[in-house]
Amino acid sequence: MVGEEAIAFAKAFAAEHREMRHLVAALRDAVNRNRPWSREAAREAVKAAEAMRVHLHHHFAQEEEGGYLEQALAMAPRFNDEAQVLLGEHATMLQLIDRVVEATKGALEDAELWPQLRLQVKDLLRKLTAHEASENRIVQQAFNVGVEVE
Repeated sequence: MVGEEAIAFAKAFAAEHREMRHLVAALRDAVNRNRPWSREAAREAVKAAEAMRVHLHHHFAQEEEGGYLEQALAMAPRFNDEAQVLLGEHATMLQLIDRVVEATKGALEDAELWPQLRLQVKDLLRKLTAHEASENRIVQQAFNVGVEVE
């Protein structure tokens, strides 16, 4: 991949990760430590968690069907083992987001569940952020391009 193809790839990759960052921020903000429980806050948390779940299912399915990692591995097969580990994490990430969605729905009716929900969201987002950072590193190194993901 050279020239215009690399630029197009970098732009698409960056756009995908901007969307992920937007969803992460929305979920994090919905259960922010400084935000007390309210039905409105809980509804926002449900909405943000459900949007994250839809996105993750699509994002991971796309990766498993030949997304950015496959293209990166074609260029740099030396990352195959690391990529396989990351692909193997998808099922765990999907289970975590499913639990968070259910927890948000529970917190909608029970304010006492709000602190536990915060912990679940924090755990999910920490793991998801680390996962995405590892994928970014593989793709960037494989294509030897600086991809603006901020």
